[in-house]
Amino acid sequence: MEVRGLHEVAERVFDGAFENLPAVVLCQYDTRLFDDEAIAALANAHAHAAHPDPLYDSLDLRITRTYQPNGVRAYGQIDLLSRTAFRDALLRAAASDEGRMVVDLSAIKYLDAGSVGAIVKAAQVAKCSAVEVRVPAHIYKLFEMLQPTLPRALRVEQAG
Repeated sequence: MEVRGLHEVAERVFDGAFENLPAVVLCQYDTRLFDDEAIAALANAHAHAAHPDPLYDSLDLRITRTYQPNGVRAYGQIDLLSRTAFRDALLRAAASDEGRMVVDLSAIKYLDAGSVGAIVKAAQVAKCSAVEVRVPAHIYKLFEMLQPTLPRALRVEQAG
């Protein structure tokens, strides 16, 4: 049996063990570590699902807050219509004085120039020591060109 099948079996056994108990168990999965098929299979092993409340949710963009590490994660595209929400989410995370802030844009398809400015502003006002931004290859090229002008606290890495 492959690893994915073992995980599904384990989830069903675990779910059944708590079925008649006055308890709530929350299984969490880092969606960056599993492919979509594996996440769907694991989710189907449970009767209920919980998701974090997004900071922003539209047809084109979803922004959620992350806490370990401190930061935000965005999916979709960030443009003129969603830039203000993106900036506000970044500034909220930048107000935390944790060691670093991570902006996970690995699932972003489009990022306009004004949104790059919002990232730079967040790095300038951040209480934390470093701001790490994870971007897909097509967006990384933009940051490569801007590298000499970026604040030292801002580190951009290409999402693998």
